[in-house]
Amino acid sequence: MTESLSGRHAAESIEEGDLAASWGTALPESTVLGQYAEILPGFARQVLDAAREEVEHRRRLERAESQRQRLGQVFALVVALSFLIAAFALVSGGHDVAGTVLGTADLVALVTAFLLGRASR
Repeated sequence: MTESLSGRHAAESIEEGDLAASWGTALPESTVLGQYAEILPGFARQVLDAAREEVEHRRRLERAESQRQRLGQVFALVVALSFLIAAFALVSGGHDVAGTVLGTADLVALVTAFLLGRASR
């Protein structure tokens, strides 16, 4: 990106990935942005719009990830409760050892998942 580039040629030689790589962020300093705007009118607006779209895209991705995590937690709760109910049914049906082993394994798995989840945050 040299000063000899002008007009349409400058726009064709600059790609979004190159911009972020050269500045280290989605937006250049205001003085640099002003210099580009002098060479290519409307370019500053394009950069700002691209940065805004990137922020909105990132937020959508984060929201989707949060929803996936919440759904995973709900499924894990359903599975854990199913095993506890099965353990209770086994103990109630006279299968004390099987019910106790199943219930204990379920509780150990829940506690382990909880502790490992806390440690990873």
